[in-house]
Amino acid sequence: MFALGIRYLNGWSMAAADGARKELAEWPPHPDRVFMALAAAWFETGEDTEEHAREGDALRWLQALPPPAIAASDAGYRTRVTSYVPVNDDGGGRESSPKTEVDKLRNEGLALVPEHRLRQPRGFPVAIPHDPVVHLIWREAELGDYRAALERLALKVTHVGHSASFVQAWVERGCGIAASWEPTEGIARHRLRVPSPGSLDRLARICNREAWIAYHDLRDEFKRAQVDLKAMKPPPRVAWRDFPDAVLLAEETGTRRHPAYAAAKAGDAEAATNLVCALVDEAGIASVHRLLSRVEAARPRLASAHAYERDGVNAIPTALAKLLSERLGIPFDISVVQTNVVGHTGADGYGRLARQAAFGGEVKRGREYVMVDDFIGQGGTLANLRGWIEKQGGTIVGAVALTGKPHSAKLNPSEGQLHELRQKHGPDFEKWWREHFGHAFDCLAQSEARYLARSPDVDTIRDRLAAAECEGSGRGRRRSPREQRRHVKGLKERLAGRFPDGQPPAPMRPVPGRWQGYGRPRAESLPEAVPHSVFDPRIIVLAIAGKRVSLPATLKLTTALRGLLMRKCPEQPPPEWFSGHRRDGKASAAPHLALAPLAFAGSQHADGRIMGLALILPRGLEPQEAGRCLEPILTDPETGLPRDDLRLFDGGRLECSIELETREHPPENLDPRTWTRASRVWASVTPVVLNRHFDGKDRWEQAAESVKDMCDHVGLPRPREVLLYPVSLVEGVPHAREFPQLARKHDGGRRRHGHAVVIFDEPVCGPVLIGAGRFRGYGLCRPIDEGDGGGRGG
Repeated sequence: MFALGIRYLNGWSMAAADGARKELAEWPPHPDRVFMALAAAWFETGEDTEEHAREGDALRWLQALPPPAIAASDAGYRTRVTSYVPVNDDGGGRESSPKTEVDKLRNEGLALVPEHRLRQPRGFPVAIPHDPVVHLIWREAELGDYRAALERLALKVTHVGHSASFVQAWVERGCGIAASWEPTEGIARHRLRVPSPGSLDRLARICNREAWIAYHDLRDEFKRAQVDLKAMKPPPRVAWRDFPDAVLLAEETGTRRHPAYAAAKAGDAEAATNLVCALVDEAGIASVHRLLSRVEAARPRLASAHAYERDGVNAIPTALAKLLSERLGIPFDISVVQTNVVGHTGADGYGRLARQAAFGGEVKRGREYVMVDDFIGQGGTLANLRGWIEKQGGTIVGAVALTGKPHSAKLNPSEGQLHELRQKHGPDFEKWWREHFGHAFDCLAQSEARYLARSPDVDTIRDRLAAAECEGSGRGRRRSPREQRRHVKGLKERLAGRFPDGQPPAPMRPVPGRWQGYGRPRAESLPEAVPHSVFDPRIIVLAIAGKRVSLPATLKLTTALRGLLMRKCPEQPPPEWFSGHRRDGKASAAPHLALAPLAFAGSQHADGRIMGLALILPRGLEPQEAGRCLEPILTDPETGLPRDDLRLFDGGRLECSIELETREHPPENLDPRTWTRASRVWASVTPVVLNRHFDGKDRWEQAAESVKDMCDHVGLPRPREVLLYPVSLVEGVPHAREFPQLARKHDGGRRRHGHAVVIFDEPVCGPVLIGAGRFRGYGLCRPIDEGDGGGRGG
């Protein structure tokens, strides 16, 4: 005998009993889940050593043992809360078909930014046990030579279930540990997954861990290299031609010293509004108006740069565009946005040239735009904004900035400046520039061309640009576009060479290979020495949900339940014990499945409403036979949980469904012991149907004797006394006349019925079902204590 101990270090267990739905917490832990935790520890720490081999042998020995008993306390359950968590991957590495500009940006790598990562709803069901220590107990097994290996494995286990469900595991002798759940056959209160021979090999095949990780590491490196290559694609530019000078609305020093400038630059919209309102005067508005008159624009739109700064989104361009829109009556277009962070504030000329702004968004073909920015330094941001809009079919007719260097207002470089630049650095430099930045010198802003012309030499320009690029990206030296393309090609060849068939089989969720029923220890069962009927005391309880009805509706409920069971029975036609009919269609003379209502009765406030229905099996039926027919009806084969889709009625006036009762502490009237405990006195909860009509002065005595005969017929001792009443001795039960009468099959006549009190000479075990309607819910009796006049309360 030995036991595997598990202590939940957090005081709770996070594991889903319903698989991917993750709505119900699992408790007690399934033995197969514990086995998978041991197997995971073995996979994670495995090496080609003798100890590793012995641990594998110990796992294979463990999986072949009979299902263990479980010592676990009851548990409470935390209210389930849906959380939205970032997905770990993109579901296979394929880019989605872009439907919007945002989709395009995500495909280009924006999804890696935290605020743009996709999130999915996830549930984290938690059980909170009264005692955090659990034992799995193998009573008939001895560890022998496997002790050391299993002890090492147990020490490696860090969690059972979710990775946040931390545990400590150990091996000990199982002596003195009382089991609270034991394996059982047939219809069980709980169905738990257990390991079986071959479980370890199945897990290894399902996980396919090494190939899966290697493939995805290499594929992700390839995808990142592709994203980096796309990021190296320079923003588009176009030649300036005869572009007019930009309009500067305020002096640079006064702008930077304004109290609201820093907050506006960091994204404070209110501060930006206050800044532009304070600095833009009527003269500035007039200068913008003159610009629009010179370019003869029909009805241009304002497009602001929406610059991303290190401290936030620069709010000044948007605030300035809104002000100009209000004062000039020009529409303000917000669809064009900057898609990267360049950190130009405080940067030198090389930093501005190396880290250029890129733009995206919708541009209306043929529409005219006026660019709006907060500051013109070298003019590169406006050059790239213009390039994006004109490549999409728009037209830029002018530019406005809140402030800037006075010489920077002239964006169009002169022929003399371009000649000076080419003359100083030679024709090969312009070719290099085109390869790295995607445009010739005539697309440079005037200040950019002047800055390059004043640089000492080509080597200095290249070195300073490379240093500025590394400083902005936070990386080391980056590859050139040509080198990056070779790198991407090499990764693609490695991926195809190592995995010629593409992605290896995906790890799958471990599927339950074997389900095992578990019930309370047999010590709680009724002793066989006590007299009993032909019905098994281990009744199956189905709780009712929906609109409940009172006891007089017993026949309607049992008829509906019988129809449901007959339709869903996996064996057709159903066996004789199940249907009550032989193969030839005639009624069976042997005991068979009976259906009975379990009502709120026997206490002070009882009202007689039906809380559940009982499936009562004939005694002697093999548990495996009962399970073969009833388990597929009552439990989900994938999760082992009770089915929640069993509807008896689905109408507007009566909606009712049933579900297997599995609560640890069900209501008293849904507890099988309420109806099966040994007692000398039994009182009817549904009326007892008499087998014939009695006449004469002694008709009641004759009826009482017939009830005694009914007890003999179902295998009970002959009662000492039977008392017949129109009302039940059990509180909350309706008058007998409120129950519909059963019809005789041969002539359709109505059978008489009444409530009964049956007194035996010695205690007998239930369930007690007597009378002609015993298989349809009539004649159900409840044990009561002598002298209490109403049965057990509570």
